[in-house]
Amino acid sequence: MKTSLAFRSIRTRIMTATALVIVAIVSAVVWVWASSERNVYRDLSRKHVQSLALALSQAWTNELQDQNWSQIRINMDFFLKDNKDVLYTLVSHQQLSNQIVAASPIEFQDQYIPDMVPLSVTEQALLPGPPRTVETFILQTIQLPNEPPRANPGERVIEAVSEIRTSANEVIGTIRIGISLRQVDQAVASAIQKALLVGVIGLGVGLAGAFILARELSEPVQRLQASAAKIAAGDLSHRAHIPL
Repeated sequence: MKTSLAFRSIRTRIMTATALVIVAIVSAVVWVWASSERNVYRDLSRKHVQSLALALSQAWTNELQDQNWSQIRINMDFFLKDNKDVLYTLVSHQQLSNQIVAASPIEFQDQYIPDMVPLSVTEQALLPGPPRTVETFILQTIQLPNEPPRANPGERVIEAVSEIRTSANEVIGTIRIGISLRQVDQAVASAIQKALLVGVIGLGVGLAGAFILARELSEPVQRLQASAAKIAAGDLSHRAHIPL
C-alpha cells in the first residue's frame, strides 16, 4: 500500500510539474501573440488615420484659403458617412486664433477648445510640427444626425493632426481626425480567441504527453521500491530488474 501511494505521489508530482511548465509556455505564447497582434493593428490604424489627415489637408487647402467653409463642411459630412470608424473631423483656421471653422459633428463648430477629448490633446494638436498621431479617449457621446452614437465616453481613439499649408508653404490651419479603436479591439479579441484555442489544444496534447512521461519515469521507481521492500522483508536473493 505504501509503495502504491509513493508511486502515485511520484507520478502526480511529475505530471504537476510538467503541466505547470506547459501552462507557462502556452500562457507566454498567448500573451506574445496578443501583444503582437495589438501592436500590428494599432500601427495600421495610426498609418491609416495619418494618411487620411494628410490627404484631406491637401484637398481642402483652397477652400480654407478662400474661406469656403461651407464646402468643407459638406465634404466632411460625406467623408464621415463613408467612413464609419471616423468619429470626428475638425478644421481650424490659424488667422482666427485656431477657431474651428468646419466640424463634423457640427456641434464642435465655432469652438476653440472642443471638449470631446482632453485639453492636453487639443493643446498638442495646435502646436506647429509635422503630421502626427496620439492615442486618447472620448469625453462625451459623439453622434451624427439620424445615426446611432458612434462613440461613448471613455472609448479609445487615435487622433491624427496635420497642418494645412498653401502652395507657398504658409500654415493657414490645422485638421484633426479621430478614428475609433473599436475595430482594433475587436480584431485583437479575435486574435486572442484564436491564440487561446491553439493554447487549449497545445495544453491538451501537453497533458497527454505529461501523463505518458510521468508513467515512463515512475514505473522504474515503482519497481525499485517494490524490490527494496522485498529485500527489507528478508528476501536477500531478490534482484531488481530496472530496464534502461
